[in-house]
Amino acid sequence: MLTQLDHPDLIVIHYWPYQGGKFFANCLAHHASVMPQLDPQQRRQPSHKLKYVHDSLPPSDRIDQWVKYELGCRDFWGVNLHDIMNRGLVPDADAIKMLDHHKCFLINHCCHPDFIRKLQTDLPHAFHIVLTNGQRFLELAVKLKQPGASTTEWLERNHMDPLAYLQSPVYTYSGPGLFVVDVDSVYFDRSAVRPQVEQCLKEMGLSTDLDPCLEDFIDRYFDLHGIN
Repeated sequence: MLTQLDHPDLIVIHYWPYQGGKFFANCLAHHASVMPQLDPQQRRQPSHKLKYVHDSLPPSDRIDQWVKYELGCRDFWGVNLHDIMNRGLVPDADAIKMLDHHKCFLINHCCHPDFIRKLQTDLPHAFHIVLTNGQRFLELAVKLKQPGASTTEWLERNHMDPLAYLQSPVYTYSGPGLFVVDVDSVYFDRSAVRPQVEQCLKEMGLSTDLDPCLEDFIDRYFDLHGIN
């Protein structure tokens, strides 16, 4: 069923949870040709696309409820990557049709190099974005969104291998149709975000025309994380 999604306008974004993947995807969605993870009802109001993106950031007093606000991994396709590959579930047909006129995201939360290479092989026509080197940002995000839990405790509670999760940055990713975001370099310097977004758009063959409200979105995200 995964082959149904092999399309030049599919963007596969690879990142471990809490390493800022949805933020980068939502920054890209400030381009007119890029569709965020909107559910079917939200997609009926395409002119409100960026309102949904901005509303995915919680108020400052509800950071520990972040997941209730974000655009979820299953919202767009009706299924996530695990459902497709391991349970044989089929992506929403209307979402697949969106690939005819928008670039759309498929999220991979298993950012292990071997699995990324497998998805590059299984989806050769897609564009792939890999977020790497995110240990420092991960520790900040877990502290904010899971109060009282250390990063190791959070990983163990969610049955994640700390060694694979934290040491994945040692791998170097390269290849055609692939863009790499160095999280700990970009996510602690708000002036570095827009150039990364623009470079990624160029490599996808798009213009760098972005809605002006992107700057507000970046500022709110950084402010919520307490990053100057």
